[in-house]
Amino acid sequence: KEPFLETTHYDRDELVFNAFLDPYRKFSSGLFSSEETPFESSVVDMLDYLLDSAGVSDGARVLEIGTGWGCLLKRLKERHPHAAYTGVSPSAAQNDYVREHVDKDAPIHACAFESAVIAGPFDAIFLSGTFCHIQRKPQQLARMCELLSANGRLVIEDTFFQSREVKEALRDNAARDSVQNAMFGWAELMPLSAALDIAETSGFRLNTGRDVTCHFAQTGKEWIRRLARADLPYADKKDMLTYLRLANQGWHRNALYYVLTFERRTRLRSAAA
Repeated sequence: KEPFLETTHYDRDELVFNAFLDPYRKFSSGLFSSEETPFESSVVDMLDYLLDSAGVSDGARVLEIGTGWGCLLKRLKERHPHAAYTGVSPSAAQNDYVREHVDKDAPIHACAFESAVIAGPFDAIFLSGTFCHIQRKPQQLARMCELLSANGRLVIEDTFFQSREVKEALRDNAARDSVQNAMFGWAELMPLSAALDIAETSGFRLNTGRDVTCHFAQTGKEWIRRLARADLPYADKKDMLTYLRLANQGWHRNALYYVLTFERRTRLRSAAA
């Protein structure tokens, strides 16, 4: 089926997200330098870490698969106002928000990446919390590799199962199905080792990998605390609280959260030649 086209929690009333997200509205992990790091600072630190991991500079060509509420675009414009941004997102609610609050002229393909017609090359490609939503991952990763410039980088920030054994043990788990399908519309979590294998066979080599599982768990706790205290009708926040609590349990028990940076393997062959 076509991914991500039915109504999901990404299309909920923005007041629900206002109740627990930071001002950038980053719906993925922060980066905490210490337990005292303010939540808002952790989000900026993670956005900067993502941009720096990709080596983004002013004038860079950037593709983001999963624009979300525009957090990366907002930080990119603040740090590198002359960078050229292209986004992909099938969420009408989020795209409207980005154009109203972040960049009224933001070039966003309003569809899933699998059906988007995109011309490269790009110096950086970002997937923050959206790799799990990509269908036919080997084919689409190979396509991302083709879209990258010779010295470009792919950055993936996402959740992975700890192992193949954990994934198999949770195959028929109701909570897993609730998070990946009922809430997301469609998602496929995979073991970290499997994701690395697919990336390698698709033309990439791993440049850096950073385990930020504890940072995502801390982010989730802050989301839960904020949403539980929010002055919202019970029905408006009930399902979101259920999702956040289920997901946060997974990050403690069965899942890893990583930032992975890849380069094209052709870059190494060219250097050797």
